[in-house]
Amino acid sequence: MKEIVRQNFKVKLVETEEELYKVRRLRYEALILGHRDPSTITFEESFTEEDRDCDNLIVVDTTNDTVVGSYRFITKEMFERPNCRIESFYSEWGFNIDDLKKLPYKILELGKAAVHKDYRNGVVIKLMLKGASEYAKEHGLRLLFGIITMPEMTDADLRNVFSYLYYRSPQTDPNMQPYALEPSIPMDSVPIEEIDVLKAKRQIPTAVKAYLALGCKFAKSACPRNKLLHHADMLIMLDIENMNKRYAQYVLK
Repeated sequence: MKEIVRQNFKVKLVETEEELYKVRRLRYEALILGHRDPSTITFEESFTEEDRDCDNLIVVDTTNDTVVGSYRFITKEMFERPNCRIESFYSEWGFNIDDLKKLPYKILELGKAAVHKDYRNGVVIKLMLKGASEYAKEHGLRLLFGIITMPEMTDADLRNVFSYLYYRSPQTDPNMQPYALEPSIPMDSVPIEEIDVLKAKRQIPTAVKAYLALGCKFAKSACPRNKLLHHADMLIMLDIENMNKRYAQYVLK
């Protein structure tokens, strides 16, 4: 993928062991230390060798050479590489995505998204999405999908947010109906007239707001507790051929 440069940021794929180490450190600090007692999982325990068989996208602040954002990319084609240690999409631990794997076009999983705590103003996530879009175009990929881990909140607040997002998103294609494995939470468990819209808007993560504006869709149910952080997960899907073109021009320019 061609390197993208925007002001003091550059977006590229990991090419060196040093870059991969920085990615793993960012993920540990953003995804583990921010949500769990560090004594429950060490830095070494937080990653697998599968990272080496994926393509890892990074956003680097060139003023201090810090990796401030990252995605892990997985495609079906990677499973066919010699000696590949990837056996499935990461999303499959908690979701049935058979419908996505049967689609007549290529799909790309955006996994383990992480943004440095000092860069969560929306700039870095937009650069990550720009990088994902360029990678998808280069490899002939059409559907982007992946898990979004929600901040810690009560069950009632989760159901309120999920229902707000579900009703706000475009109607899901009947041929594209992934769902969470049991136990699960229906994405539409709160009737539309009972949703606390203002509260939901306050609790939606920045990344989800960007996906929603681009026209993403959601799996019809969510996972109440993921295997690593014990927070709720939902599955998002974004067809890059049917994105909100006006917002895409703003985010992906």
